Amino acid sequence: MPFDSLMNEIAPMLREIGLRVLLAVLALLLTWAMRRVLLRLILVPFRRRLERTPLGAAVMDVLSQPILIGILALGIFIAMLILGIDPRQDTLLRALINTLLFLAVASAIYRVVLVVKLADGLSSATGVIIDRRLEPFLNAALRLVVIVLAASVILQEWGVNVSAIVAGLGVGTLGISLAAQDTVANLFGFVSIVADRPFGVGDYIAVQDIEGTVEHVGLRSTAIRKMDQSRVMIPNSVLNKVAISNWSRLQKRRFQLTLNAPADAQHTQMEWLLSSLRQMLSELPKVEHDTSVVLFTKINDNGTLLIELRGYILEVPWVNYMREVERINLEALSLLRRMATIDPRRSTGFLPQAPVISDENRQTN
Repeated sequence: MPFDSLMNEIAPMLREIGLRVLLAVLALLLTWAMRRVLLRLILVPFRRRLERTPLGAAVMDVLSQPILIGILALGIFIAMLILGIDPRQDTLLRALINTLLFLAVASAIYRVVLVVKLADGLSSATGVIIDRRLEPFLNAALRLVVIVLAASVILQEWGVNVSAIVAGLGVGTLGISLAAQDTVANLFGFVSIVADRPFGVGDYIAVQDIEGTVEHVGLRSTAIRKMDQSRVMIPNSVLNKVAISNWSRLQKRRFQLTLNAPADAQHTQMEWLLSSLRQMLSELPKVEHDTSVVLFTKINDNGTLLIELRGYILEVPWVNYMREVERINLEALSLLRRMATIDPRRSTGFLPQAPVISDENRQTN
């Protein structure tokens, strides 16, 4: 066949291929250039409705990026049709389009995680209250899950064996986890402290043989200022395993006083002392009257008579509580000494009135 005839036959084919390639490139460029305009056209029906809602701007931000990726995938699909390529038969281009679609979906979910307040969402949906300090960790964990799942799906779409990668990473992850197990344990301890709230900054707590005021709760450890002003750092993993006494969460404090009446005290004197002690506790404003008791409980081996005073003081700060205990001790001591002046020959039905506590002594600290 002559060369001129061959060129005449090839020329129309080349022109057609060149024209198709040119049209495909123009379709891609036009799609890329018009993607913002197309985005606005797609969102027009929803814009007015979304602008009326408080989360309208956030929803628009969530939808924008996935739609832009979808428009790019549409442009590639149109270019393939212009070139006469069947997406179902071309594995490379099909994987490219599917990858873009997966990225669009993953981008939408990722942006939803960024926008949505997980603490409020879980609280309204399940009733579970989550401390807002945990929200960054939950957001980071969910975003990591989205990224890992999207990467797995995309790699499988391109024919990569994800199982082999996971198995290889598992060996490395095991070594890393063994080296960082203390750090991970402390992090989970912090999560437990924030979730359960056994104490807060400023609370006075006791942990094993350590007592003090909580100054800081960090990711790795908690700082406690002891009474001698030394600062102790306790790992959160330790706090997650031991019992914690939080003295700042008390609503009241228990008191107990033991009196030893003399062995020669008579029946009438003991009745007067018991009645006076009960009246004294009932007149103290910081003593819980319903739970306070005064009982003659025991005769000791040496003949002394044991009297127990028990109850609760409605003061939480330790200094205020001890002042009330001091007041009870002084009043009880005064009554015990006055008992000796009571005539034991008096009738048991006649009991001298207990000393009335002055208004000055009733004042709280």
